Amino acid sequence: MLSMKTSVRLLSLAVTVAIPLVSTTAPAQKAAPPSKVELEAITARGRLLAEYSLAATGAADAVKAMRPALGCPEVRPGDDARLIARKSDKVWVVVFGRMNEQRDKFLIACEATQAKPQ
Repeated sequence: MLSMKTSVRLLSLAVTVAIPLVSTTAPAQKAAPPSKVELEAITARGRLLAEYSLAATGAADAVKAMRPALGCPEVRPGDDARLIARKSDKVWVVVFGRMNEQRDKFLIACEATQAKPQ
């Protein structure tokens, strides 16, 4: 029977030898560069995200400035306020609200529509 000290040494030796073997047995695979179609799709998604960001920011600024006239409730820190923006034909529509208590419906408090297409 091996002593505890010998068993620990053998285990550490086995781990020391096994780790380099495991890491070198799987050769690195180089990914092919994206195709032109993939790059165009990535660019389109990036442009849509930029449009979304501009629409959401612009709508939030407009609603904040006109909140009393629009009848939108004031949002306070800690409120569960959200916004959802979607592109409808050529204009963006942004709705502001919160989830209901069951968190299965979005309760709209205010809506902002883009004045003119960009």
